[in-house]
Amino acid sequence: MRMEKLALQILILCFYLGPITYIVADKHSSGNEKNAWLVATMFFSWLAWLTYIAIVPTIRRHRYRIARIAYLKTHGHKPHLSPKHDVIIKNDI
Repeated sequence: MRMEKLALQILILCFYLGPITYIVADKHSSGNEKNAWLVATMFFSWLAWLTYIAIVPTIRRHRYRIARIAYLKTHGHKPHLSPKHDVIIKNDI
């Protein structure tokens, strides 16, 4: 009976630590942003982790687009945007 209880406790611990280890190893966030997600995940576990999965990669893509447009403007190129103005189309350089 003790071994089954120990195995169940280990399984629950792994289930709880799963989202935390994912955020620690993820490259989409860093610094204080990652710390905030870790704290949120510790308190709200799977709900915060699902929110992290949905939001952080989108924020990263948006930051890349803004940086790419700024780079093209500073190097004398006009960035070509799609009609929705959120997807950069390959620039004819």
